[in-house]
Amino acid sequence: MRIKFATLRLIALAAAAPMVCVAAQPTREANEAKLRVMQNPAQVQPAQRPAMTLAELEGLALANHPGLGRATAQLRSAQGDWLQSGLPPNPVVGYSGNQMGDLGTAGQQGGYVEQEFVTGGKLRLNRAAAAAEVRARDQQLRGMQMRVVNDVRLRFYDVLVAQQSRDLAGRLQFVAEEGARTAEALRKAEEGNRIDLLQAQIEVQNAQITAINAGNRYLSAWRQLAAVIGMPYLQPQPLAGSLQGAVPTLDFNSVVDRLYAESPERAASLAQVVRARWTLQRELAEPTPNINVQTLIQQNQVTDEANISVQATFPLPLWNRNQGGVRRAQADVAAARTNVSRVELDLQQRLAAAFERYSNAQQQVDRYEKSILPAAEESLRLVTAGWQQGEFDYLTRLTSQRTFFQVNLAYLNALGDLRASVIEIEGLLLKDSLKE
Repeated sequence: MRIKFATLRLIALAAAAPMVCVAAQPTREANEAKLRVMQNPAQVQPAQRPAMTLAELEGLALANHPGLGRATAQLRSAQGDWLQSGLPPNPVVGYSGNQMGDLGTAGQQGGYVEQEFVTGGKLRLNRAAAAAEVRARDQQLRGMQMRVVNDVRLRFYDVLVAQQSRDLAGRLQFVAEEGARTAEALRKAEEGNRIDLLQAQIEVQNAQITAINAGNRYLSAWRQLAAVIGMPYLQPQPLAGSLQGAVPTLDFNSVVDRLYAESPERAASLAQVVRARWTLQRELAEPTPNINVQTLIQQNQVTDEANISVQATFPLPLWNRNQGGVRRAQADVAAARTNVSRVELDLQQRLAAAFERYSNAQQQVDRYEKSILPAAEESLRLVTAGWQQGEFDYLTRLTSQRTFFQVNLAYLNALGDLRASVIEIEGLLLKDSLKE
């Protein structure tokens, strides 16, 4: 796809219109330079600013985005929980003294070692549940990485659209100013009227407003790009990229299948189901009592004999068999399963909206390229030539001029929508990396 600007031809036609040259009038080059400075002071010396590629911006984002640091820390936290959950209890050592002072002796002096033995495979089940949580966190990190990359790509093309819209608005302002000077010259030569001059001056004001708004839109798009990169103070500079180029043809059902197979959101929800199931098994194993074994060694200072005793204890699961914990875990399994369905429906809902934007933008771009843009260009060329020969009035020329620029601006926006929808769909609907 190519953006079919005929602006240079338009400028040439407008410049060829009869007009009185006044020595105090600025040159065309001076007007364009002044307009560039007014629209974007950050680009007064563009040659000194190297163009940044999309790959460079993605690399900066992956290195600086705070969401990735947070997701990485959450993954490490889950890995720590996995490690801790499978560790057995520490042994307990202690001192024991009995019958001290008996017959003036120290009585029985010694120490003991106590160890709790976890039964029922509880440590293994703890690790299994924690491992599922690690997988869920890993998918969330993968999802955050894709969100960051998709956001950078979306903002990258936003900047390109805003940049070209700003350039288009600048050309519109230049042509409007040329038209106003021509109308004034015609009036002085008594070949025009005051109504045309007033209309031309109004058009200059409108074009200036459009140019200023386009400059503000460009700065906003750049600042949003800098924010998702994680470098909010990065100054505007040229981008090495284009809205032109082929885009893939997408099929809704194929995209749905890919979402189910590759979506980190769905994978994370499935991991939560696994975690809930292992947690249920762990709660079912909870009534199996752990055994606490204690070994005591004492020296009887009265008889000078060593005494060894062994004691083993475990609770009897008579009243508390973890009934509440099991019910809670069963409900968590049901909730996790239901959440998978919710995630799948949410993905389909978001895909439907994104696919609508893709389909609309695709047909708009095709229509603009094949018929609307060529017709607008030819109409402007014919009307401008006819106006110069006195066949059309100024309002007809102005209407054709406005239509030409509005069509080109709409085409730019359609290209931006097409790029954005493709990025969102191919990026598994993951975006908004800075939101909670």
